[in-house]
Amino acid sequence: MQSRILSVGRLVPRKGHIYLIDAVKKLVAEGMDIKLVIVGFGPEKERLQKQAEGLDCEIRSGISEEEVNAEYEKADLFVLPSITDRQGEKEGLGLVSLEAMAHKVPVIAFDNGGIKEVVIDGVTGILLPEKDIEGLAAAIKRIISDRELREKLTRQAFDYSQKTFATKVLVAQQSAIYKDILKQKAVA
Repeated sequence: MQSRILSVGRLVPRKGHIYLIDAVKKLVAEGMDIKLVIVGFGPEKERLQKQAEGLDCEIRSGISEEEVNAEYEKADLFVLPSITDRQGEKEGLGLVSLEAMAHKVPVIAFDNGGIKEVVIDGVTGILLPEKDIEGLAAAIKRIISDRELREKLTRQAFDYSQKTFATKVLVAQQSAIYKDILKQKAVA
């Protein structure tokens, strides 16, 4: 049965899609049946398409929010392979990993920027060093082949994302900060 891997992000070097493509190539060469879907737009589209030649890979640009949500629903696994770029820019929080968790899709990511605030290795997903193609291929294979691990990570990630990043939780935290500031001003 074919496994569907999804990645969502701008098509720029910092998003690291090239490393994901190389990891999938390695797995396909080992006999795994994988469809890779990359959703995003940007100047790297042609380069990524060329790198993905020979793979069952679809690079989708200019699609609606509903179509993106449909891609999450069809995905067996989500990968966020962001890296530090030449200018030292890193990933922020990696909101797309939260979107994947909300859709109950297991997540693998490179440890870059704020991603580790969302993807906690072995708890809410698998976190790997940047540019680790071998590790990424091994993690993909592990999640695809280990149903128990996949279900555990998915459940824990969904619960964590809802307890930590749900809108009502964030609004309550922000309100508490404002109330504390107002109390401090009143005392001063």
